[in-house]
Amino acid sequence: MGRRLSFVRPGMEKTDMFNFLAAKVSGYDESGLQFYVQRSDKTTILHMAILSLHFDLAYQIALDYTHLIGQKDADGMTGLQLLSCNPSAFKLEPEEQKKDSLI
Repeated sequence: MGRRLSFVRPGMEKTDMFNFLAAKVSGYDESGLQFYVQRSDKTTILHMAILSLHFDLAYQIALDYTHLIGQKDADGMTGLQLLSCNPSAFKLEPEEQKKDSLI
């Protein structure tokens, strides 16, 4: 069985992993970062964070890499457009539903 080299410790949270990897490429300029933040199909790390419903990570990515906010994927969608097309991202928790019904 082959061995896989891993630079990320087991159990590392997604945000911790992002911070670890972001630190490794922190010296790159915007054009140098493209290889690390955008796939060949134009999907960015912001798109992926939104699609995987990791909104806290998506928010951090948007703050750290503002140039990704307007980037469109192969379907011509920005990350925020993908978010707006996902109704499950806006479901209220049961406690929040009770509060809204009282208003």
